[in-house]
Amino acid sequence: MCGFLSILQDSGNVELSRARRGLDTLTHRGPDARGEWFEKGIFLGHQRLSIIDLATGDQPMHSSDGRYVIVFNGEIYNFRELREELLKGGAKFNTRSDTEVILEGYRRWGKEVVRQLHGMLAFLIWDRTRRTAFAARDRLGIKPLCWTMHRGGLVLSSTLEPFHLLLGSEVKIDFTALRDLMTFDYIPVPRTIFKGVHKLEPGSRIEWSLGDNEPMIDRYWAPPVSDHKAIVPDEFELEHLLEEAVRRQMISDVPIGVFLSGGIDSSLLVAMMARHSSRPVCTFSVSFSEGDVDESSIAELVARQFGTDHTVLRAEEVKA
Repeated sequence: MCGFLSILQDSGNVELSRARRGLDTLTHRGPDARGEWFEKGIFLGHQRLSIIDLATGDQPMHSSDGRYVIVFNGEIYNFRELREELLKGGAKFNTRSDTEVILEGYRRWGKEVVRQLHGMLAFLIWDRTRRTAFAARDRLGIKPLCWTMHRGGLVLSSTLEPFHLLLGSEVKIDFTALRDLMTFDYIPVPRTIFKGVHKLEPGSRIEWSLGDNEPMIDRYWAPPVSDHKAIVPDEFELEHLLEEAVRRQMISDVPIGVFLSGGIDSSLLVAMMARHSSRPVCTFSVSFSEGDVDESSIAELVARQFGTDHTVLRAEEVKA
């Protein structure tokens, strides 16, 4: 879980002190490293939670020729396969990170790079030559991305906190969004609680050039419609698909773990992770003092079955 802030404006220099305070509000999303890059009218800042390529994966990251700059939050599960394909096409890499794969993929495929990426993602790429921006969000909207037009410029961020600081007295509550929050217990996209600040819809991408009044937004993916004629995968194919998804998401340069409740879903994930791990899988469960809701004993049975490094967290008793 990283966080980034980008301020892209056509005239004048970015007020760095304010931009940096805006980036400060994202520290909780990325405590491992902080980076920023700016030139006239442009500021890109990043707070990093290091997962892949701990040594050379810091951001903002430049392409090998210096033309493109990226800030990225997420993980690309098929980045190794894409990296090999791009290398065969003549791409050059300075890191082992999935971030640079997005950069080189954008150089090759342009905005269609998003169709090549399997993972959870939100990113922005700034083209220093054409003075254009390209941003996108993953298909299911796992990673957040918010944007607004402010004084002729485009501001994008992982969360809403920077907007409150950057817009200052111009921040207004969107009462339609407030109504939605009271009705649905959440605010549907593209609204946010701030008027004029939008959430990019899942499976969408943004293109914007300096001087444009609004960004161009389009959907590159939508959930498939129901198809009663579709062939239902058999149990062997389904197991292969699930196992491949688990294997890809285990790529990490830091220890990873899984929450184990003892139910079917988490137990299945643990079983598949154990197949692809050279060391015991780290599992975690929560125990409760009330016996009728405490399932930690079931989780411990699963942990013993697959030889995991299991930790039980004791929930505090609620006192009246």
